[in-house]
Amino acid sequence: MLKRTIELLVLLLYATCIVAYSSFIGENKKRPELFELTDNELAIFKITLSENDAALLKEKGGLGNVMGEDIDNEFKTKKASLVVSIKDTDKSFNKVTLSIGGTSSREFGKQGYNVKIRGGENLYGRTQLRLRPDVRDASFLRSKLVCDIHNRLGVPSISANYALLYINEEYMGVYVLMDAINLSWIEFEYGDKDTTTLYQCKNTKQNLTLEASSTGCENKNEDVTDNSEWIKFLTALDKANSMEDIDDILDVDLFLTEIAFEYLVGSYDHFTNFGHNFYLYKPKNDKWKIILYDFDSEFGQEVAMGYNRVRKEQNITSSEYYAYSVEQTVRSVQRPLLDVLIFNNSTRFDNILKNYITKVFNPATLFPHIDELKEYIRPYVELDKTPNENGKYPGKLNEASDDLSLAEWDANCEFTNIRSIHSSKAYGLKYWILQKYRYVCKTYNMTCDPIYMDENYKYTIDKEVELPGDDIYVGGGPGGPGGPGGPGGPGGPDAPGSSDNSGNPMDSNTISITNTPTSTVTIPITTTTTTTTSKSETSLSIINCIAELIGYKCCSPNNTKVYAHDENGDWGYDFKKGEWCGLTPYVDNDKAETCWSEIFGYSCCKGCTIYEVDNDGSWGYENGEWCGIQSYCSK
Repeated sequence: MLKRTIELLVLLLYATCIVAYSSFIGENKKRPELFELTDNELAIFKITLSENDAALLKEKGGLGNVMGEDIDNEFKTKKASLVVSIKDTDKSFNKVTLSIGGTSSREFGKQGYNVKIRGGENLYGRTQLRLRPDVRDASFLRSKLVCDIHNRLGVPSISANYALLYINEEYMGVYVLMDAINLSWIEFEYGDKDTTTLYQCKNTKQNLTLEASSTGCENKNEDVTDNSEWIKFLTALDKANSMEDIDDILDVDLFLTEIAFEYLVGSYDHFTNFGHNFYLYKPKNDKWKIILYDFDSEFGQEVAMGYNRVRKEQNITSSEYYAYSVEQTVRSVQRPLLDVLIFNNSTRFDNILKNYITKVFNPATLFPHIDELKEYIRPYVELDKTPNENGKYPGKLNEASDDLSLAEWDANCEFTNIRSIHSSKAYGLKYWILQKYRYVCKTYNMTCDPIYMDENYKYTIDKEVELPGDDIYVGGGPGGPGGPGGPGGPGGPDAPGSSDNSGNPMDSNTISITNTPTSTVTIPITTTTTTTTSKSETSLSIINCIAELIGYKCCSPNNTKVYAHDENGDWGYDFKKGEWCGLTPYVDNDKAETCWSEIFGYSCCKGCTIYEVDNDGSWGYENGEWCGIQSYCSK
């Protein structure tokens, strides 16, 4: 009955939601036919799996954050079939590979999927696609908006639209339908079949030097064994002393356009900060070109995760990240190429940045497009935020993960800054654009739109979901306990040290449990009372986490969300049992290992939640700082 209701709703939406937002992109870029067809109509993907594969998908998708590249916890099958419906036309494929996609996204409730069509067939010109839930982005607009901006400017980029997904006739919800950069994409864009010069820089700290990127970036053609052209390119970049030394080998204008993009949207997940999530490609008889991907963390989405390090290293007191200069952000990490192309002489970059502001990165251009997209996807987002009769949300496999509310979606599309699932600030989409636009216009003495430059320009803030104050890692999250110093989210108790919106300590409905003679942790009262057990009364041979030393249970392997931290490590919360649980493993001090990340200037984490993995190791994020994940976490 629910399936039929959803299908009827979809048909009604097709009849009423005709939004010609393809006009925003214009004629500057030819896109694959699939994305031309789905500009104003959602594709419906219906995937069929065997019973065994369907059960395995739910099992692996429900594991939560998977440590590193744990192949045992991946899901991939080559035995899927697919039917895609677009504009009353069905296309069927019997040879389809389906896998769970994304890395850090595994920790979220709704999983992303990679779809590969085999057997020489294609879906309107595409053989590999990404279906992404973009759960970390409350607006569900950032990836789509970034792709549209790139295509409007006519620079090399993937495309994005929206699609509905069914797996074995179960409605999984709405997803961002994204192109995938691979050999077939290069063939479509450049006519270069089976190219040998497409390199993916997926690992962090890829600064396009010979030392870092000769092996850190991977050739996407598995048949290529000779990477001499790539080595020659990196060697030339290392030797360059001026822009003139690079102009003949690198598409400098494209490169500077992407650096301008990273600066304007507060990107930390590409070249200028983390140093990854980009490709370098050399067309035949042409220059090397940079191509970015993965866009769900732009426009101030959890920007503190990248910029807090900048604040620390440069002793910056302001957390208004949209008001940071190019020098403060783009030069925050050692990237020799940026010295050559920007800081030795910034004239060319400055002109590209100002042109970006004039052509697309301005409220008059972006706000109407955001409004169109928002209203277009609203009914599908509402469906995603509506549980069924069993309290289950569409497509959610990891039940331990938090969710953002419909009110937070609605507000974050506009001017309201909210608390993200990672418990950092997610700037309102329009708020970031407005403030960054004003800052650049003033800094470069540009003549800009007086409507939006007026400090009295009116916009509304939803105080019910707003995260006010300094942009730091604050702990806690929607639907769960608030972290230290932050208000509790709806649906759960407040964590130790929480305060209400007035800043007053929250002491009602709590009990104090003394852990040591000098330390007290305030724990919310639950339906069951836990008795403190001293260390001497506990058999150390069976201790798995520090919490067990004081009478609490360890969190289940699927429950990895950190809601509070004290001298006993990280604390999770079991919502089914209504009680706190420990996340930090117990390690015998005699056997404790040294902190490997200290040599890079970072302490080791107390907990085990992984946010990034690079050549050095696994990284967590605690108390506004990056930290190294200890190896005992994998045990």
